[in-house]
Amino acid sequence: MTSQAKDQFRQLFHSTAWVGFLTFLVKVLAIGRDMAMAYRYGRSSDLEVFLVTCTMVQFLAYAIAGSIPSAFIPLYARLASKPGASLGGFNRIILMQILCLCIIAIVFFGLYAPAWFRFQGIPDGSVLHSAKTTGWLILLLPIMSVQYLLGAVLQAQYRLTAVSLAPAWSAFTIGAFLLMVPGRPASTLTGAFLLGGFLETAWVTLVLRVHNRNFLSGPAPDAATVRQYWGQYLPIVFGAIFVNSNNFVDLLVASRLAPGSVAAISYANKVASGLTGVVATALGAVALPLFSRMIANGEHASIRKVAWKDCLWITAAGIPLALVLAYFSEPITRLVFHRGAFTLEDVKAIAPIQAMYILQIPFYFLSILLVRIISAFRKNHLLFGWTIAASVLNISLDLVLAKLMGPIGIALSTTLVFAIACPVMGYWVWGLSRDLGKELG
Repeated sequence: MTSQAKDQFRQLFHSTAWVGFLTFLVKVLAIGRDMAMAYRYGRSSDLEVFLVTCTMVQFLAYAIAGSIPSAFIPLYARLASKPGASLGGFNRIILMQILCLCIIAIVFFGLYAPAWFRFQGIPDGSVLHSAKTTGWLILLLPIMSVQYLLGAVLQAQYRLTAVSLAPAWSAFTIGAFLLMVPGRPASTLTGAFLLGGFLETAWVTLVLRVHNRNFLSGPAPDAATVRQYWGQYLPIVFGAIFVNSNNFVDLLVASRLAPGSVAAISYANKVASGLTGVVATALGAVALPLFSRMIANGEHASIRKVAWKDCLWITAAGIPLALVLAYFSEPITRLVFHRGAFTLEDVKAIAPIQAMYILQIPFYFLSILLVRIISAFRKNHLLFGWTIAASVLNISLDLVLAKLMGPIGIALSTTLVFAIACPVMGYWVWGLSRDLGKELG
C-alpha cells in the first residue's frame, strides 16, 4: 500500500473511531430512552398502535431526508474542488427544492394514511386517533430535511463532531418526556419526537452558522448542476422507499402472527440497531466525504486499496463480535429491558429474535461501507436496482421463514439479505475503481 493510501486509511480509521465514540454516547442515551419506554408501556396495545403510526412517518422521513447526504456530499466535494464555485447558492437552491418536495409528500401522505392504518389492522375506533397523531408527526419531515441537508454541508467540510452529537437532543428529549410527562403513548411520544427533531435541527444550524455565516448566500448554480443532484438523489429516494418498506413488511408479517409480535420485533431490533448504528453511522459519515474527495482528485489506486483493507478489518472484527453478542442475547435483553411492565416471559420471547438480528452485524458494516463508496462514485442507480431485488428477496424470506419460525424468521430474513448484498456491492466497487483508472489513463 502506498504512503498516500496509508494516510487515507489512517484518516478513515481515526475519524471513524472518534465519530463512533460520539455516536456510542448518543446511543447510550437512546438505550435509556428505550428502557424508559419499556418500563412505562411494556408491550401494550396502545404502544403497538403508536409504533405502526410512527413507523410510517419515519419511513417517509428517512426516504426523503435520509437520502440527502448520499447525493449531496459527492457533488459538493466536486464543486468545492473547482475555484470560484458558489457553494452557498447551491445549498440554498437544493434546500428550497427539498422543502417543496416535502410539501408534496405531506399532501400525498395525508390522503392515504387512513387506508394504510386499516390495512395494518388498526381497529376502526383507533384510526381517527392515529390519523391525528400522524398529522403532528408528519411535521418531522421538513424538520429532518433541513437538518440532514445542513448536516451534509458539515460532513462535506469534515466537521463531523457536531453532526454526530445532533441525535442526542432527540434521545434526551424523548427519555425526559417518558419519565416526566403523563399520558398515553400517542400524546407523550408525539410531543417528544417533534421537540427533539426541532432541537437537532437548531443545533446543526447554529454550528454551521458559527463556521460560515453565509452558508446559504451566493449566486444560484447552473441548471446542469442542479440536474446532476436530482439525478443522484431520486434513485436514492426510490431505493430508500424499497429498503424502508422492508420495515413495513416485517411489521405487517408480524402483525399476522401471535399478539405482541409487532412489539417483540421492535424491541428485539433495538440493541442490534443500536450496535450497528454506532459503527455504521460513524463509518458512513466518514467514508462518504473521504471517498468523494479521493474520487474528485482521481486517486483510483488508493480507493481500491483503502476499501479492501477496510473490508478485511470489518470482517475480522465483526464476525467474532456478532457471535459473542448473539450467544449472550438473553442476558443482554434482561439487562436492558427487564423492569416494570416488561416481564421475564417477554425476555425469553425476545432474546432469540434479537440474536438473529445481531448476526447481521458484519454484513451490515460491510454493506454500509460499500454503499457509501458507490454513492461517492455517483452511481446511485446501481443501488436502486439492488434495493428492488433486496426488497423482493426480503418479502419472500419473511413469508417463508415467519411461517416456519415465527418472529425469529423475520429477523433471520433481514440478516440473510445483508449477507447476500456484500459480494454484489463488492464486485461493483471493484469494477468502478477499475473503470476510473482506465478513464484517467
